Amino acid sequence: MGQSRSRNIDMTYALPNNVMVIIFSHLSLYDKLIAPRVCTRWYTLMKEKRPWQCIDFWDKGPSKNHQSEPWLFPAKEDAILNLLRTHAGSALLQIHLRFISAKILTFLNENCPYLRVFSFLPRNSNTLDDFYSYKSLLCDERVSKTFSDIFIIPPTVVECRLNFLANYNVKKLSGNNNCYESTIKSLLYVSEEQQAEETARSMSKCTQLKYLALHSYKLTLRGVQLLTDSIADLRELCLIDAKVIDDNEKEIFKTFVNNLRKLQIFKFSGYGNVDFVLDEVVGWTSLRELWLGRLDFTDDAFLEMTSKMPQLEILGIDIIISDSILSAISGHLPKLKELSLLGGEYSDNGLNSLRGHQSLQSLYISDYEIEKGPEFSLQTVHRVIKSLPKIENVTISCQRLKRRYSGEILPEINKPNLKVQVDYF
Repeated sequence: MGQSRSRNIDMTYALPNNVMVIIFSHLSLYDKLIAPRVCTRWYTLMKEKRPWQCIDFWDKGPSKNHQSEPWLFPAKEDAILNLLRTHAGSALLQIHLRFISAKILTFLNENCPYLRVFSFLPRNSNTLDDFYSYKSLLCDERVSKTFSDIFIIPPTVVECRLNFLANYNVKKLSGNNNCYESTIKSLLYVSEEQQAEETARSMSKCTQLKYLALHSYKLTLRGVQLLTDSIADLRELCLIDAKVIDDNEKEIFKTFVNNLRKLQIFKFSGYGNVDFVLDEVVGWTSLRELWLGRLDFTDDAFLEMTSKMPQLEILGIDIIISDSILSAISGHLPKLKELSLLGGEYSDNGLNSLRGHQSLQSLYISDYEIEKGPEFSLQTVHRVIKSLPKIENVTISCQRLKRRYSGEILPEINKPNLKVQVDYF
C-alpha cells in the first residue's frame, strides 16, 4: 500500500445489545494489524472470531489513553476486501465507507443482507460541514455508475446517507430499488443540467431527507416547489453555486422558507446581490446556523436580517464585512457562539464592537487572499479576546497582511482552555 499521513487507532465495542463496533483510523497494511506490536486491545479484537456488526472507516484516531503504533487506513481495494472478508458478513448492521469499487460493493451486496445503516459519512457525523472533501467519492461519473449498477440496498436498511450521489443516480430513485426513497437521510446533488424539475421530482421522493446539498443546481420556481413540498423535515440546506434561471428569485427563496419550516442550517454561496434572500431567511425561526459566501448584500439588508434573528448561534460571512456589519453582529446576535469572517473591509473600530460578547466561543478571521482586506492590529485582537468570557478558540489566518504584522506578537492571555493560533503566509 502507498504511504500517507499516519494516525493511531481508537475503537469502541461495548454498546447496548452486545453490538460490536470497530472503528478504523488510517490503518497500515492489513496483514500487519495482527502483529504483536499493536496495542493489546487491538490484538484481542483482531483475533476475535465473531463477525463485526458495525465498521466505520472514518474515525479520526486514538484516545489519549492509547499509545499504539500509528497505522495507515487500508485505502486499496485488496486490503479493504481482506478486512471485510475476515470480519464482515451476515452480522454486519452498519457500514460507513470512504472508498468503493465494484468488488467491494459486490461483496456487501452478496454477503451483508441485514444492513440497517449504509453510509458514506462518519458514524457520528450529523452535518455536511466537510462537503467539499466528501463530494469526490460518488460524484465521479465512473464510480457513481459502478455504485448505481451494482449495489442494491437491502430492504432492511433504515438509514441511507448518500451524500455523494451524482446526477443520474437521482433519476433512478423511482426505479426498482424502492427502499431508496424511504431511507435516504443525506443527499448531495451535483449537476449543471437544465432538467431541474425532473430531478427535483425524483429527489422529492426522499421524504426522510434531513441534509441536502445542491451544487451547481439550476433553480426554478416550479422545481423548488416540487422539491420542497414533501421534505418538510429537512434540517440542513446547502446551495453551493446554485443558479436561478427564471425571473422568480424572491418567490423561489420564499418557497424554500415556507416549505422547510424546521430548517436549522442554511449555507448559500454564489454570486450576485442577495438582499432579497436576507429578506426571506428571517422566516426560518428555527435557524441556528447561517453561512453566506461570495455574495453581495447591503449593510442595511444585513442589519435588518440580524435584528430579526436573535436565535443565530453560528455565522459565517465571506468577503462582505464592514464595521457596521460587525456592530450589528455584536448588538443583534446575543446567542452567537461561532463567528467566521473571511475577507471584508473593516477596521479596529468594527472588531472592537465584539468586545464583551457574552456567548462567543470561537472566532476565525482571514483576509482570504483579496486585494483589499481588514485593517486591524493584534493589540485590538488582544483586547477583544480578553473581554470575551466564554472564548475558547481564536484563529487569525493572515495571508495578505504579513508585512503589517511583521514583528508583532500577540500578548499572552491567561484564560483556561483558550487556544489562539496566528498564521502568517
